[in-house]
Amino acid sequence: LYVDDEPEFWKGLAGETDTEKAYRYTAEHLDRLPLGVHIAVRDPWKLTAFLAALRAFAEQTAPKMTEWESLEYRDEPYVRVGPTERARGELPQDFGRPNLYYSFSSEGLILTFNEPLLKRALDRQIERRQAPKDAKPPADVRPWLGSSVCFQFDRKLLGLADQLGGDNLRQTLQ
Repeated sequence: LYVDDEPEFWKGLAGETDTEKAYRYTAEHLDRLPLGVHIAVRDPWKLTAFLAALRAFAEQTAPKMTEWESLEYRDEPYVRVGPTERARGELPQDFGRPNLYYSFSSEGLILTFNEPLLKRALDRQIERRQAPKDAKPPADVRPWLGSSVCFQFDRKLLGLADQLGGDNLRQTLQ
């Protein structure tokens, strides 16, 4: 799970001092939410079968409610899954454009609501593939310290958590 630094989204969220308004802002701007999930994959073929079954299940369970569009960025395939026109009419009015984007390769599965975030993740993936095997990582890349889970964040996250959680979060953390 990772959060990108996307100034426009964070600037808009910072303007909301009420927790309820902040959550509403997030729902309205879901397509700009700079949140991504990367899931490591051991067997890409099993993931392919799982995604095909998931799509068939979605289309059988809720027919004509989702659109699946295959797209490409820098020769890297990815998919946009979004509501059909019919399904959009059923969504709350203050709900943003709820498209889910995903891409997978032998490195893993990337999921996000934010298409530019997915493209940045693909850029990083391409750079890793093209880097010489003995190349040192860039200076701003920190080592992975966990064996399966690792959290890395800076003070911006603490300020955002303080804003969204307020006194309750502060007391819980204390």
